[in-house]
Amino acid sequence: MLAKDAMYCALGLAAPSLDKKFDFDNFMLTALVVDLQKSVQHANIIRRRIAILLAKWSPIGILDTNRPLVYQIFSHLLDKSEPANDEAVRITTAKRLRGIVDEWSFDATVFKSYAPDVLTRLFSISN
Repeated sequence: MLAKDAMYCALGLAAPSLDKKFDFDNFMLTALVVDLQKSVQHANIIRRRIAILLAKWSPIGILDTNRPLVYQIFSHLLDKSEPANDEAVRITTAKRLRGIVDEWSFDATVFKSYAPDVLTRLFSISN
């Protein structure tokens, strides 16, 4: 799992250089979503890295059709009832969500259906 953390870190750092050469949407669907479903030791580290990775790729390489999936992932990472979503995961996710909703191309109408869960979970981070 920790090797994936390093790989996801590198993929985030290289995002500006890889945006035309790497199919991030396919990677998100086939790898990130699978890793989010795992509840193994150190899953919290991978979940934090996924939030960071999505925030780095969001402005440059995620198709509009996959934006709902990104919002679902962020809502899931903010869910306190998930054992692997410790406080560090939820705080990191909250910080990275800001960058996603503050993008020039942000479409509030797409986010609207996720907003109630996301906002409720944001307000419950410190509780």
